[in-house]
This record gives sequence, C-alpha cells and structure tokens, in this order.
Amino acid sequence: MATSDNWKRAERTVAKWFDAVRISLSGSNNQQAHTSSDTDSEEFYIEVKYRQRFSVLTLFRDVLQKANKEKKFPLLALVEKGKPGFFLVLRQKDLDELVTRVINMRMNRALDLVEQALQDEDTEQEVPTNAQGRGSPSG
Repeated sequence: MATSDNWKRAERTVAKWFDAVRISLSGSNNQQAHTSSDTDSEEFYIEVKYRQRFSVLTLFRDVLQKANKEKKFPLLALVEKGKPGFFLVLRQKDLDELVTRVINMRMNRALDLVEQALQDEDTEQEVPTNAQGRGSPSG
C-alpha cells in the first residue's frame, strides 16, 4: 500500500475498533454521506487525525514513563483554563482497563457508603441503658 494510503488504513483501524466502517471522502465536503464523521458509526462521531507528531503525545509519553516507574495506570488529564471538565489522554489498548478500574472504584465507594449507613443505623437502634446498666423497658 502506498505511503499516502496510510491515513486511510488508520481510519479503517479506528472505525473497526468501534464496530464501524470508514467513510470514503468523509468530511463536510461529502454531500452524499449522512455524517461528516470519518466513520459510519451510529453512536460515535469519530474524527481521525493522522500525523507524524502530536505535542500532546510528548506530554503523554512523559506520563507513561513516570507511571511505569511507579507501577501505576498512565492517564494524562488536560484541563482548559476557565472551562468545565477535562479531557483524558490514554492508549486505546488501556481503555478497557480504565473502564474496569473506574467501575471498581465507584462500586467500592458505593459499598463503603452502604456499610457506613448500616453502621449508622445500628448505632441509632441500640437500646439506651438506665442507671443500673439494663435496657430501658419497652412497651
């Protein structure tokens, strides 16, 4: 395949990962397509950029090196000044692990909250004792 076709191969690879197909002549110039996305995905608008270098990847590679040294999961968060939220940069091969880790983290947080609520409920239901150390009569 010619070097000039590498970007087409990159679009096909990305599309396939999302169970989609690359759209030929994609973009806003294509009046025949139902989308200007690079793929025919029903769920995702995917724009594929094929470049020799991206400055953000220089940042990510630094994060990757440091994360590997500390045996941690590499994530680069990009926050735009004055804008809400953030963007995450990670490798495609790490996406499933990220989702699993986030789900586990949130499940553990929810379980901790339930456990704390049950402990609080148990504390509230303890029978108050009178001066002789016996439970107060119910009735």
